[in-house]
Amino acid sequence: MGTYLAKPIVDKRTEEGSTSLTTPNRPVSWGVVDMQGWRKSMEDAHVAQTEVPLPKDPSNTTTTTEKQDPARVFAVFDGHGGAEVARFCQLYLVDVLMKQGGWGAD
Repeated sequence: MGTYLAKPIVDKRTEEGSTSLTTPNRPVSWGVVDMQGWRKSMEDAHVAQTEVPLPKDPSNTTTTTEKQDPARVFAVFDGHGGAEVARFCQLYLVDVLMKQGGWGAD
């Protein structure tokens, strides 16, 4: 039957989180559920990082002790390019994003 199973695997894996304790002024709750389905292996991946540091803005001359809220990065990678591609993106997206010029700028 090729890359498909005769019967789908319907077991679900759940992951969830919240930033209510780390950033109470702007809390975020999130959740993700995945299911393998008809494929021979799970091909999808995701990112849910809520503590991604923003760079310091050199144009900001105010002196404040208030901590800057971190960025939150959420992404889903469909495994149509293969499980390896989805996993690679899951592992490296945030690092590559943070190395981009203007990261964190409006």
